[in-house]
Amino acid sequence: MGDPGGGVPGGHQYQVQNKDDGIPVDCVRTHDSSCMDKGPERNGYPGRKVYGPPGGGGNHHRRYRSCGDRRIEHLCSFRYFSRACGIGVRRVSHARSGAFMMGRKVFMRTKIVSALALCVLACGCYNPLGLDTLRVTGCTPSNGVRGVQDDVQVVVTFNNEVSRKDIEDSFSLSGDEESVEGSFNWTSSKSFSFVPRSALSTNGRYVISIPRSVRDSKGNKMQMDFLSEFYAGADMDLPLIVSTAPAYTEGGTMNIPVDQDLEIVFSEPMDVQKTEEAFSLSPHTYGYFSWNAGHTIMQYVLTGEMEYGTQYHLTLSGGACDAAGNELAEPCSIIFITGDDFTPPEVQGMYDAGTVPPPYWSTTAMNEGVSKETNIAVSFSEPMNRSVTEGAFSLQPSTSGVFTWNAGSTIMVFSPEEALTPGAAYVIKVDTSAQDRNGRRLLAEHRALVHINGTDSRHFRVGNVYGSHDGGVTDAYHLLFFQNPATWPVSIEMGTVAVPATPTDSEMDYYFRIHFEYEDNGDPAPITTASIFDSVSVDDFGITYVPNIKDIIHMPGDSEIIVVIGNMSNDESSGAPRVLYRLTVSGGSYGMKDAGGNEMRESFSFECRED
Repeated sequence: MGDPGGGVPGGHQYQVQNKDDGIPVDCVRTHDSSCMDKGPERNGYPGRKVYGPPGGGGNHHRRYRSCGDRRIEHLCSFRYFSRACGIGVRRVSHARSGAFMMGRKVFMRTKIVSALALCVLACGCYNPLGLDTLRVTGCTPSNGVRGVQDDVQVVVTFNNEVSRKDIEDSFSLSGDEESVEGSFNWTSSKSFSFVPRSALSTNGRYVISIPRSVRDSKGNKMQMDFLSEFYAGADMDLPLIVSTAPAYTEGGTMNIPVDQDLEIVFSEPMDVQKTEEAFSLSPHTYGYFSWNAGHTIMQYVLTGEMEYGTQYHLTLSGGACDAAGNELAEPCSIIFITGDDFTPPEVQGMYDAGTVPPPYWSTTAMNEGVSKETNIAVSFSEPMNRSVTEGAFSLQPSTSGVFTWNAGSTIMVFSPEEALTPGAAYVIKVDTSAQDRNGRRLLAEHRALVHINGTDSRHFRVGNVYGSHDGGVTDAYHLLFFQNPATWPVSIEMGTVAVPATPTDSEMDYYFRIHFEYEDNGDPAPITTASIFDSVSVDDFGITYVPNIKDIIHMPGDSEIIVVIGNMSNDESSGAPRVLYRLTVSGGSYGMKDAGGNEMRESFSFECRED
């Protein structure tokens, strides 16, 4: 053929033909002078005749010489070479087209080969007709065979002598899970057997693999990787699912009990571990597996109940397999729904159990005026699971108590064991774990904020404190301080003494008028008379006069008391020293109480001395 790199003289067409098998291949011209040689054959390659173009100009009977892995020829002042062993060049025709007979061979006109393609051929990188390519001519077990025994030996035969090291480094026999270890026995330089170290452990598919990189004794490779598969074991039948519980229904099975165990029946004994691993239930519910003696029935036994009114998806993937290792013919997928109640419960409201709603307590604003003795009621839209719903209830700050229900399980009442703290704010909550009788949960939590400041649930304190040395007869009561003294000690005026050396008892008295008010709004706090007398005391820090409480004046329902203290010092009496006194009004559970039983939060005291 014509040479695209500048042309063969005369425009002649050429093919390279193997003298032994008559297979034509293209040839190419080279200018690699380092590979030229007109000498005799070398490295064991026999000489071949080369047929040049008509008209002469070159030696028609040159021999080849090996240059690396190539054969070099010299022809008609041009240098040609070819890759394959024993290849000669023969002129085909001067004609531009058509064919002609040379001897008994017919040569067709060939297409022009590009210089790049010819160079690739010349370097031995490409062999389009597979000349001398290494290939597998026989393999046992044959590809696709089934029922192979577990003690099988793999036998492979090649067309050429092969590199044992390449084969033993590259050969592999692998199952679905792991490679098979073994040893090699060579019956010839072209054939070997691979003997597994132990019997094949499982039935199933095995793959024989030899990469194309292995070489024969001449360095030739295979054109592609060799792969062959076979199936071990006598049982090749795929297991089937005979039945399930719940049963499969198009669109899903309805009204399944929340405590129903799940069951799958198979057509043959199954691999327990792999089948359990292939099982899944979504949403997840805790349970364990149980099998019959023949390993044909698998049960998933629930250790807890499923959610009522919920769609579940039971799946058994293709990873499940029988005892012989055959995987499930088809994966199993079942959708079912627990129960037939699809409406979740709601909290209608919270309120004081001593009242009849509505209205209910607000869920967005502080609820004022709640009694410390209140019992908290929660009303639901439908009958509830009592124990679960009680667990969903909380009161903060935490308070212990007991639950009661109405007959229909729609109203839950929490009764604190102790009175709630007056003035405190409490958060009442029912979270989404609350369930109705069918197991459906609240969609959202319900909460209310209450302020314990009802008429029976208010703390009070000392407000204004007034003083007079004669109870307002001539000395009108005047403000000493409001809530807390501005100075220490509080100054009081004892009045004059008629006879300085001998003051009368009344001249040594002082009147304190004490007003009580509620902490939350300053309203007057009516005091109970019975709580007063043991809640007021006076102390002195002198040595001359020992004070005493002569009287406490209080009108029922009044928010003020008058405390009369006697035997106090009066500096009009012979220059006697002024004495420091402390007046205390007790609070807390054993102190002052209002008409509603509310306590003064804490005790109150102040010190005073004659001015």
